[in-house]
Amino acid sequence: MADWLVAAALVVPPIALVIAAGAALSRPSIERRLSAYHVERTSTRTGPDDAQTFGRRVLLPLSRGLVDLAGRFMPGRAQSRLQARLEAAGNPGGLTPGAMWTIGLGLGGLFATLFGGVVAVSGAGLNAGAFVAMTGMGLLGSRLPNLWLSRRVTERRRAVQLELPDALDLIVVSVEAGLGLDAALAKVTQKLPGALASELSRALEDIRLGQTRKQALTEMARRVDSPELRQFVAAVVQTMEIGGDLGTVLRVQAESARTRRRQRAQEQAMKAPVKMIFPLVFLVFPSILIVVLVPAAL
Repeated sequence: MADWLVAAALVVPPIALVIAAGAALSRPSIERRLSAYHVERTSTRTGPDDAQTFGRRVLLPLSRGLVDLAGRFMPGRAQSRLQARLEAAGNPGGLTPGAMWTIGLGLGGLFATLFGGVVAVSGAGLNAGAFVAMTGMGLLGSRLPNLWLSRRVTERRRAVQLELPDALDLIVVSVEAGLGLDAALAKVTQKLPGALASELSRALEDIRLGQTRKQALTEMARRVDSPELRQFVAAVVQTMEIGGDLGTVLRVQAESARTRRRQRAQEQAMKAPVKMIFPLVFLVFPSILIVVLVPAAL
């Protein structure tokens, strides 16, 4: 019984930390405030719900306080790098660097304490080897949010690369039809929803808030960190500065983007036979041998 109590005492705090971080990062701060205002107005009409009131007034502030407290121990340079990666991933779930830091700490503690609880319950004893293994499990758990974020960044960058040729074609048609660059970018956000459309929408919003077109586009290229998008932004900025023909430059960029997309597809097709060697050798060929040779042996 005492072993189970020790294991429970080790496991419960990290689980509570992970749950608190997840509850605090559900939506951005402005949306949370608007939602809370809407819920308060609705509750005055329909009557308060005790469970919702307790969660909104007690649990959510407590979880946000824990996230803020853990975020204060995060180094400033690591926080800026993590913020840049979150922006490159499209700010999934309204995550903040403090929330990611808290989730990493919580998962690291959860993995370590689960392993330590299993060792304690099994009666093996927490010797030096078990302590090293528990530390390794903690490091593995703390790295899981970074691995997930890296995957989201890669997927979003690939989505932008795939959507860029079609978006450039639409921009070229819009500009040659008489629209300005901002109106052409707005047309892309309306007709071609996706990762690139969301980035263009944010750039247009930055322009409306007072940034120059060069600053907004350059910031967009920095967030996405795609070579094709950086080349497009550099060409547009240079054309605006020297006063060249924007339609011709955009058409050249569109043709170049389509060529690069076709080359990437050909490259993936050439890699396919190499990737098929492993399943053929270790899965398909043994099955064929079994089907052919076993009846003959019987």
